[in-house]
Amino acid sequence: MHDNKRSKSLTIWLTSKEFEQIQTQVLTSNCRHLSIYARQVLLLQPVTFFYRNASLDALMEELSVLKPRLDWLLATLEKGHYPLQPALEDTLNRLEHLLLKIADEWLQ
Repeated sequence: MHDNKRSKSLTIWLTSKEFEQIQTQVLTSNCRHLSIYARQVLLLQPVTFFYRNASLDALMEELSVLKPRLDWLLATLEKGHYPLQPALEDTLNRLEHLLLKIADEWLQ
C-alpha cells in the first residue's frame, strides 16, 4: 500500500527580500499555503497565478455608472414611452450585451 503521508522535511534559508518575493507569489497564486506553493514549484507542478488588469479598472468604474442608465433606457423603450428608431434600440441592446461580456471577463 502506497503511503501518502508526508514524513520528510526540507529546510532552506532565505534573505528577507527573497522570502518577501516568495510570499508575494504565494498570495497571487491558487496555493493556500507557502508549503503547498513550494511543493508544487519544487516538483515542477503547474501553479496558477491571478493578476488584475489595472487598465480595465477605470473602464469598469465608468461601465458601472452607465449600466443603470442603460437598463432604465431599455426598460423605457420596452414600455413604448419613447418611440425611437429600431436601429438605436438594436444598438442599445448590443451595447448592453457587450457591457455584460466585458464585466464577466473582468470578474474572472
